[in-house]
Amino acid sequence: LKNFEYLIKIENQIQFAKVMAINKIGEDNILITPMSHLNQSKGIIRSESLKYINDEDLKEFLREAGVLEFQRFLRKGTPNTGEQGTKPGLANSGTFLLTFDSPQRPEKIILHREQFIVKQFVQRPLQCKKCHAYGHIAKSCEKPQ
Repeated sequence: LKNFEYLIKIENQIQFAKVMAINKIGEDNILITPMSHLNQSKGIIRSESLKYINDEDLKEFLREAGVLEFQRFLRKGTPNTGEQGTKPGLANSGTFLLTFDSPQRPEKIILHREQFIVKQFVQRPLQCKKCHAYGHIAKSCEKPQ
C-alpha cells in the first residue's frame, strides 16, 4: 500500500486467526489490523413505511438483518407529520443506505415483517474541487486552479 503497509488477503477464518497472532517479523514488531471497509458491503433500500420509524427502533430492526450502519437520504421539501430524521427544509426521501457486515450484500432483507430488495450502491467518484479532475481531492492536488 503506502508507508510500509501491506494488504494481505485472507481466505478463511483459520488463516485469519494465524495472521492475527503474528506480532513480529524478524526483529521488527508489527501491527495487524483488519480493514473493515473491505469486509463490508453497501446497499440501498426504499420504503415509505420506514420513514416514520425512529432511528433507535430502526437501528434495532436493521441490526437483526446484519446491518452495521444506516443513513437516511433527505430531499428538499417539507416533511410529512411523523417523518423521522428530517431537518428544516428537508424531508425524508424514504431511501436508506445500509452497510452490511459481510463482503456480499444480500439480495433482500426482512424488516418489521416487510421484505425489501437491496439494490447495489454506487458511490460517486472522487472529484477535485481545485482542478475538477477525477480520482483525487484538492488537498493532494498539485495542478493549478
